[in-house]
Amino acid sequence: MATNPKQAAKKAGDTTQGVEVIAKTDVFYRAGRQWGQTPIVVPLSELTEDQLQELRDEPLLIVRDVEIKPEEAPASS
Repeated sequence: MATNPKQAAKKAGDTTQGVEVIAKTDVFYRAGRQWGQTPIVVPLSELTEDQLQELRDEPLLIVRDVEIKPEEAPASS
């Protein structure tokens, strides 16, 4: 059975791939989210391929790939 990529990094000690997004303006909306000048880290599992492409293609956003360590990952509700 194939492993769900959203659950693949759930093992203890594993990092999760994500993106850090910073807007070049005070407030900016893209991919169904609000961005600002404070960096926001989002796990890739929370974005669709289309949303990720929208972020990367937007000239008013700075998007960089990051690895999220388990202690940095937002707690699931």
